[in-house]
Amino acid sequence: MARHFDGGPERRGRIFERQVFSACEDTPEVRQLIAKYWTGNRAVTVGDHQVPHLTFEHAIAVAKAAQPKERTDRPERAAARIMRELRNAIIEELDERGILTITKGDTEIAAVRMYTGQTPVLDEVHGVDGFLEFTDPETQRAYRVTFDATINRAKIAGTQRASADVVISDLPDAVEESDAYYDALERIASAASERIEQQRSSHAA
Repeated sequence: MARHFDGGPERRGRIFERQVFSACEDTPEVRQLIAKYWTGNRAVTVGDHQVPHLTFEHAIAVAKAAQPKERTDRPERAAARIMRELRNAIIEELDERGILTITKGDTEIAAVRMYTGQTPVLDEVHGVDGFLEFTDPETQRAYRVTFDATINRAKIAGTQRASADVVISDLPDAVEESDAYYDALERIASAASERIEQQRSSHAA
């Protein structure tokens, strides 16, 4: 069953994003990094405010620098759990596809890293709420899959193009609907792994 949130579409969408991906840190160091990369003074108007327009790779670098420290408040713990369990589902899917081997231990599992993209320069400018990076243990080539957590029906239906590789929608409650929740994670993991396979094939061609 889909979750329902009070408020307008923008507020409901923001709540859903934060339920799936943890909030990033907003520190002086992160702001300094944004200022360093913001060379053209170009900005994007989002609602009633402006956001510095960084290149996609610079926005990714900012998000990596802004990854949250361990939080004790309940909403952030819940989002951290979803990110962790989604990463685990993707690792299992990559293992089933023969792309990595879990039995080889931590080195292979460390090749899969999950990040939240909940910074304005990545989320609001580039439409990416989170991303995963996979370093192929054999070739050391890195691959990236981006995620958009959305309640936008047009994106979900595919009638509106999403900026990210994989759209996450209608994620059931992990406690009240655990079977449906893990089924949803498996579908997301399958889509993410398919994207990694496509990237690997294009580089091998």
